[in-house]
Amino acid sequence: MWTRITGKKTIKRMNTDGHVHSSSRWAVLFVSFMTFLISAYALQVVAPILAQLQAVFGISYVSAGLLMSVAVLPGLFLALPAGLLIDKYGFKKIGFLAAIFVTVGSLIFVSTTFFVVALLGRVIQGIGMVLLSIGTPTVIPQWFNDKEYGRAMGIFAIGPPLGAAISFLSAPFLAQTFGWQVPFYIGAFTSAVFAVAFLLTMRTGPLRSIQTGRRPGIRHIISRELMEISLVWMLFGVVQAGFLTWVPSLLVTFKGLSLVEAGFLSSIFLVFAIVLVPIVGLASDSVGRHRLFIIGGGLGMAVGLNAMGFSSGVPLVISFLVFGGSAAMVPPIILALTARASSPEYAGAAFGLTTIFQMVGTTVTAPLIGYVIETTQSDQVTYFFISCFALVSVIIALVMHSKKQELNKF
Repeated sequence: MWTRITGKKTIKRMNTDGHVHSSSRWAVLFVSFMTFLISAYALQVVAPILAQLQAVFGISYVSAGLLMSVAVLPGLFLALPAGLLIDKYGFKKIGFLAAIFVTVGSLIFVSTTFFVVALLGRVIQGIGMVLLSIGTPTVIPQWFNDKEYGRAMGIFAIGPPLGAAISFLSAPFLAQTFGWQVPFYIGAFTSAVFAVAFLLTMRTGPLRSIQTGRRPGIRHIISRELMEISLVWMLFGVVQAGFLTWVPSLLVTFKGLSLVEAGFLSSIFLVFAIVLVPIVGLASDSVGRHRLFIIGGGLGMAVGLNAMGFSSGVPLVISFLVFGGSAAMVPPIILALTARASSPEYAGAAFGLTTIFQMVGTTVTAPLIGYVIETTQSDQVTYFFISCFALVSVIIALVMHSKKQELNKF
């Protein structure tokens, strides 16, 4: 059948199976991907230079962890309301404002050496980040049918590891060479550029089955299936945040690496994940046994983390590759399952709910692991502590329920 995009002269063709024939969907996916990438960069740019920021602000490990935690704190309060608003009004203007928040927050952060003001900048960044992390994936179910979710989400999910990889590879060099403020200036500039690109490109997709303005509600998406997906996403967020926040500092403190060396080694898993994430997404569309990916990912992350504490040289590099390959198995599956557990018109509420759980895990992670480091003074104990959350996600995946028969298969 043929369908017309509201407010646009362009007519898009859509098959009876819901497949949209349009180059516009790839443009929308690209801009969504780039804004999500920039959000990930802005969030993670603190981690690879955390040791330097401790000196700049004169703060402890626990206080340094707050620089990561407060950036995700707004998600605890805004995720679900933001998802409902996006379902009701669409994401074009909200996405533009979100990117502007990231820009403003970055500029506030670099304008001060007062820790409290820096925290305020991170909170403002966090407001933009949570809106982008919820809104950008909601666009995909509006342009891709459920048989394409794995492929589309696999491409989309490259954004966070790529943004983090860029920050880990560039931030230590830029900070040591030009000053710690430079990575944040780059984040502010790119956020502003893609705020404009987002405003010019973003539009509602033809697979959205209700008219903008109808009142959405949480009752349309709440289910046991989505709650279990959210729990796995929360635990993955704990592991990922713990790794990205503290592993560079652990490598510097306990293995004697420089900031640049630690940032480079930490980025290996991100580069590896960038390659594997779209492959996992495509494979999940074909295989359909989604729990296998989550279980394998959780077990592999636990093995890789514990190996880091007992290895050096080439074995240490291998442990990072094991962790990276395993971590790549989880995000595209979780994003695709979230889209399948809801419908396009309520995707914002669904992603809002999963984001709340993810933010809960991410918020408590950095200070908690900072406390473990200060208390134990052991990188091995710290790696083991982080790995326990990955193992719990495996247990949840083993009992995960789904209305869709193919998700119950191993």
